[in-house]
Amino acid sequence: MYEAILNFFLCEPRRIVVLGELLHRCSFALGFFGAICASTLSLPAALLKTNGVPGTQKSIEELLPGLWTGWIPESAFGFTICVSVALVGVALVVLGKRLDRVLR
Repeated sequence: MYEAILNFFLCEPRRIVVLGELLHRCSFALGFFGAICASTLSLPAALLKTNGVPGTQKSIEELLPGLWTGWIPESAFGFTICVSVALVGVALVVLGKRLDRVLR
C-alpha cells in the first residue's frame, strides 16, 4: 500500500508540489475564516461591555446554525494546528521542487 503511494508521488514530483500548495492554501483559508468568525463573534460582546451592559460572547455554532463547524479553528490550539498544516504544505512544496531538480 505504501509502496504504491510512494511510486505515485516519486514518479512525478510535481504531484508533491501540488499537494503542498493545496495544504498551504486550504489551511490559510481555514485560518482566515476562523479569524473572521472570531472577530465577528467577539466584537458585539466587546461593544456591549463598553456600554456597561454585560455582553456574552456567542459561539460559532450559534453564528452558523445547522452547519458542522468542527473544521473552523476557534481556539489557539486550532490555529496552531492550522499553522502546522500550512508549514507541512510549504515543506512539501520545497521537497517536491528539490526532488524534481534531482530527478531531471
